[in-house]
Amino acid sequence: MSRADTVNQKIRRNIKYLFRESEILAKVYREDMVFDYIEAICHRIVLHHDPIYTIAFDNEIEMLKVVVKANPNSKAIKSYYYCVIETNEQIKNKYENKISKEKHGKKGIVDYLWSL
Repeated sequence: MSRADTVNQKIRRNIKYLFRESEILAKVYREDMVFDYIEAICHRIVLHHDPIYTIAFDNEIEMLKVVVKANPNSKAIKSYYYCVIETNEQIKNKYENKISKEKHGKKGIVDYLWSL
């Protein structure tokens, strides 16, 4: 990635990477459904052009921790895991306001707190 890439471009590149790698890892590790879940999430973004801020990998990260512990020597799974974490953090940081508006009925967090 070049320094000129925007955060949005980095997120999209990571999502495309996760989409490709999920398909490969799902075939290798058939018993671990987490790769299929992440592939489905990325599929919505890559092929259906859903907004990026609608996804979160929080549950999948927890499931991936178990897979990493079960396969401690797999570099592919570890790099995949760190890419999921990085992408999730980038999405949360970039789209913080939109995410809070979605959770609180199209209001910003300040509007939501004042309405309490």
